[in-house]
This record gives sequence, structure tokens and C-alpha cells, in this order.
Amino acid sequence: MKGQRSVQLEDYFSDLQLFHDHVKMFMRMERYGEPAFTDREMYRLKKMLLTQRHGVKVGTGSLYTVEEVALAVGEKIGHGSVKSAARMNGAVVLFV
Repeated sequence: MKGQRSVQLEDYFSDLQLFHDHVKMFMRMERYGEPAFTDREMYRLKKMLLTQRHGVKVGTGSLYTVEEVALAVGEKIGHGSVKSAARMNGAVVLFV
């Protein structure tokens, strides 16, 4: 996976809940001994976990602006539920 962009966890881990549980366990174990991950790896793992749990990707190559997508999703799930939105690799990604 080194050097890849837009890695899809589902391509590498069939059971995402098990993946989350194991990553959290390794992060907790780090407090009691040798670090399991470098700072850079820890940052990326946390980012993957947050994106997997709270991120919603809306169509690659979307013709709509980030604001338009956020407003449309906010109307469906409640505007207070949309925490942030950004365009990444041509898609709009929302964190709810």
C-alpha cells in the first residue's frame, strides 16, 4: 500500500470491524511498551479510521460544488449532522 492514493480498506480487509478493533488495540498497547507504529503511520491510521467511520463520499467527478452537496445532504440528515465537507480527488467527501 505504500505510496498509493485513495486506498480502499475494503480491498485489503474483508472484516472492517475486526480491522478497527485490532488497530485500536495496537494503539492502546503503545502506551505500555515499544511503539507499534511511527508517528506518520499513527496519523494515517487515525485518518483512515475516522474516514471509514464518519466519511461519506459523494460521486467522483461531481459537477456540483461542495456547498451544494453539503446543503443537499444536510436537508436529508439534518444540517447539524454535517461536520465538514471538502473536495478530494474529484469527489466531495462529507464527515457526519
